[in-house]
Amino acid sequence: MSKFTVNKTLFEGLAQYFDEKNSISPFALQPDKNLSSEEIDYLKETGILGNDGSIVRSLHDMLTVVAKPAAAVNLLLTGGAGLYKHSLYYDATYTKCIYATYMTDDIVVTDEESPDSLMDTIAKFIGKSNLKSLDFNHDFDIEEALVIAAIIDLERKLCLRALIDEIPYDQNLYGYNKIWRTINSTSSSIQWFVHIINQVIGEYTNLSYKQVQDALERLVPLGLLSQKNGLYQLSDELVFLANRMLINDNIVSVSALKQWGNGIISSGFTSVQAGIHDILYLDYNGDTIKFKTMSSDELLESIDFFINNKEYFSKLTA
Repeated sequence: MSKFTVNKTLFEGLAQYFDEKNSISPFALQPDKNLSSEEIDYLKETGILGNDGSIVRSLHDMLTVVAKPAAAVNLLLTGGAGLYKHSLYYDATYTKCIYATYMTDDIVVTDEESPDSLMDTIAKFIGKSNLKSLDFNHDFDIEEALVIAAIIDLERKLCLRALIDEIPYDQNLYGYNKIWRTINSTSSSIQWFVHIINQVIGEYTNLSYKQVQDALERLVPLGLLSQKNGLYQLSDELVFLANRMLINDNIVSVSALKQWGNGIISSGFTSVQAGIHDILYLDYNGDTIKFKTMSSDELLESIDFFINNKEYFSKLTA
C-alpha cells in the first residue's frame, strides 16, 4: 500500500513520465509541464522519485492507473464547508482503485483508502436523516426547468427581503418579462437555481421571450404554476420548496466516467442542500432534468452506488 502528498503543480509535472494517457485521466487535462531540476530534486527528497530520476516502483504502479484509468468517479462538494474534491480511478479489472483528494494546494494520492471510510467522510458533510421536508418528483425539459428555477429564485428573494425587512411575507406573482430577465441575467453563484441548472446542463442557456411564454403555458396544466391576469405563481408545494431552500449550503456533484474506445460514457447527478432535511436532487439525461427531493440518507445511498458498486462500470455501455 502506498500514499503520497504532492503540490498540484508538481502533480501536473508527473504526467511527463507517462506516454499513455486517456481522456479521463487528470494528467490529460493538464497543460504539458516539464519539471525543473529543482523540482526533480525536491521530488527525490520526498521519495516520489528515485535517485535515477524515475518514479519509484510502488508509486509508478499507482500513477499508471491514474494516467490511463478504465473508469473514474469524481465527487465535488462545495458550499458552506468550502470545496472538497475526491476522485477514484479504476484499472481495467475495476478491482484496483486509486484515490485522489484535491485540497487547496496539494493532492493526496493513495491506494490505502476504502469506500466505507470515504462514505464516512462524505456523511460528515451531508449529515444523516431519513426525513425530508417535502416529497416532490418531476421531470422537466430544459426550458421548463429554467422557468421553474427562475420563479423559485424570485420567490426566495422575496422571502429573504421580507425576513430582512421584518415585514409579512406573501407569495408573489410574476410576469413573462421578469421571468425572462431572471433566466438570462442570473449571476454565477450556487445560491441561484438558474445558475445551478445551467451547470447541470453543461452550458449557459439563453431563452427567447417566446420560449419562456411557451414553457409557462405548458406548466400551468400540470398544476405546477397557476395563472392570474397574465401573471404566474408557484404551486403550494413549490412555494414550500422555495421557502425551505432560502440559503443553499452545499452543492454535491457526482460524475462517473468510463473510457469507451476513443470516447467516454458518463453519468451522475447534482444535488442542492439547504439543510439536512432539504435536498433537491437534479439529474439531466440529455433531454430532461429530474427535480426530486430526497432525504440525506437517500443522497448518501445515491453516492454510495457510484463509489461502492464494482459491478456498475462493467455493465455500463454506450
